[in-house]
Amino acid sequence: MLTIEGKEYELKLTIGRLKLIEKATNGTSAMALLATDASGMMAITSLERFFAYGLKEAGADSFVAPQKGIELCDAMLEEAGYAACVQAVHEAIMHDSPFLFRTE
Repeated sequence: MLTIEGKEYELKLTIGRLKLIEKATNGTSAMALLATDASGMMAITSLERFFAYGLKEAGADSFVAPQKGIELCDAMLEEAGYAACVQAVHEAIMHDSPFLFRTE
């Protein structure tokens, strides 16, 4: 659960949401967006894309609009910091899309 501007949100990064992110980034794979350097820390614009297409209010069935997701990402960056935002994305992907990390 993420608290942004006093409201509770969650990131849901299922295969369908990852496809939307890849489409919005002209086909760049979600995994490439996650780790653009050896540290695993992604570009802020990549981070915004994960929030834009994966953020929903806690308990809601629908996702927030992409532009609102970007705005909320920026708000969380300022409130909680960059590392907290990246960690939230990593945790959501590991929870919702574990197939990305299977080796067998």
